[in-house]
Amino acid sequence: QHQDQDQHQHQDQDQHQHQDQDQDQGQDEDAEDDQDNSSLAQVQDENDTYGDDDNTGLGVAQVSQAVGADTDNEDAFVQIRSHKSALRRNREPQKERLVALLRAKATQLRSQALATLAEQASEDPFAKIKTLIQDLIENLLKQAQDDAEHHGWCNTEMGKAEQKRNYQAEHLKEVTQSIHKLEARKGKLEAKKDKLTDEVAELGFSLGNATETREEEKQNNEAAVTEAKEGKEAVRDAIETLKRYYAKAQNRAKELVQVAAPDDAPPSGGKGAYKGSDESVGIIGMLEVIEDDFDRTETETAEAEKTQAADFAEFKRTTNKSLTAKNLALTQAGADLSSTTTKLADEVASLKQHQQLMDAAVVELEKLRPTCVGPTQGESAEDRRQSREEEIGALKEALCILNDPNASCDSA
Repeated sequence: QHQDQDQHQHQDQDQHQHQDQDQDQGQDEDAEDDQDNSSLAQVQDENDTYGDDDNTGLGVAQVSQAVGADTDNEDAFVQIRSHKSALRRNREPQKERLVALLRAKATQLRSQALATLAEQASEDPFAKIKTLIQDLIENLLKQAQDDAEHHGWCNTEMGKAEQKRNYQAEHLKEVTQSIHKLEARKGKLEAKKDKLTDEVAELGFSLGNATETREEEKQNNEAAVTEAKEGKEAVRDAIETLKRYYAKAQNRAKELVQVAAPDDAPPSGGKGAYKGSDESVGIIGMLEVIEDDFDRTETETAEAEKTQAADFAEFKRTTNKSLTAKNLALTQAGADLSSTTTKLADEVASLKQHQQLMDAAVVELEKLRPTCVGPTQGESAEDRRQSREEEIGALKEALCILNDPNASCDSA
């Protein structure tokens, strides 16, 4: 029941609209009759635009014949008015079909332009409708051209901005990797420099201790050799003194004409030649043993000094060689560390610069995005192009209906 009521309401509205349109058309007819008396030319213009209509029962040729046959202009104008009224009545279904098409396409395509045109088509005369459609098609084609130019400009500008962004992003990646490598190298060089510094210090300390110890050893050895020599000389002197003493004693004994045993014979002056008392032999023998000890001490100390001096010389040579190498390595490590630190600082500065350039490229892209891409949920350029083509197709179909009411006029 509600649907029937709605249908009746729509029918009543359509009837009112048709009545209003008939009233407007009646007013248009009166205005047209008052404009100019050359009605034959007007009829000719309408038939040139829309073609002769067989259903009217009266064509331009027939009107011309009527006017030519009848010298009374009033009869000719009556026939002309009748012909024009017939044209209007015959075009009402054509107009309704056109309006229905435009409304359907407006709903289907969600086109405000087609909806507005449908409203205008339901009210304006035929000739004006055709002009409106042609103007709208031209506007859509102009929009398509402008959109294409804008799309090309956007592609160029966004391509440049994206290229800048990608270029800076690639450089950021490279610089970041370089910084990581330089930081790792710097850490290794610092550790190497610290280690070499400790090793050089340790070698220097060891060489210093060894040198000090060697000086003490040398002094002790020299003192021992000197003492052994002096002791040996003193013992020799004592032995010679005893030998002379015992020789004199033997000579005195001979002078006293004492008969001495063979063992008591005075010494002949050679070592061990004296054959005196057991006491003299024991003392001299003991002194000779002491002399041998001093002599052995001197020899052994001299040999020890020679060995110790050679060992120290070798230790000093190898230590100095190691110190030279480590000092060179330490100097090189310091130079490498300084160079690496400088490069690292340069790369950090380069990183900041590339980051700023990349940020600028991103800002440029964001500025272009609303103009070239639109909102993230908005209509894309391809969607606009397709919608425009569909609107143009609908308008061409409307023109087809205007030009030939009997044609199928399928825009597909």
